[in-house]
Amino acid sequence: MNIVEKMKQDWNERAQHHARFWIATEDYHTEENFAQSGKDTAQALLATLPIPHQPSWKVLDIGCGIGRVLKALAPHFHHLVGVDVSSAMIAQSKQWLADSPHIHTYETSGVDLREFPDSSFDLVYSYVTFQHMPRPVFE
Repeated sequence: MNIVEKMKQDWNERAQHHARFWIATEDYHTEENFAQSGKDTAQALLATLPIPHQPSWKVLDIGCGIGRVLKALAPHFHHLVGVDVSSAMIAQSKQWLADSPHIHTYETSGVDLREFPDSSFDLVYSYVTFQHMPRPVFE
């Protein structure tokens, strides 16, 4: 098993045991706290943008987990996409985001984004994801 496969397996196991804990360790206890932590992160993200955001922007979340931040961004954008290496996280995202039909989540390789053509998105972000990636994935 290579390092990427191990990373996927690790995140699938984490998702099976307690996905919300691994996404928001301090705010996972209740659905309300978990949702509020997503709103807080989304507001912080929007506040850092150098230009005003537009509802028509296509947005990509790398390492979306179950879609905590995507759900909070849903009122601001018409088209949101999340990717994650964990098929278990993506499966849970379908439930968490069921009331947001303009959000789509996909399992990705964890190595690249080849499923999306260049310049597909107006805003790409990742929140506390890259520090969990094993160094060899970057090399």
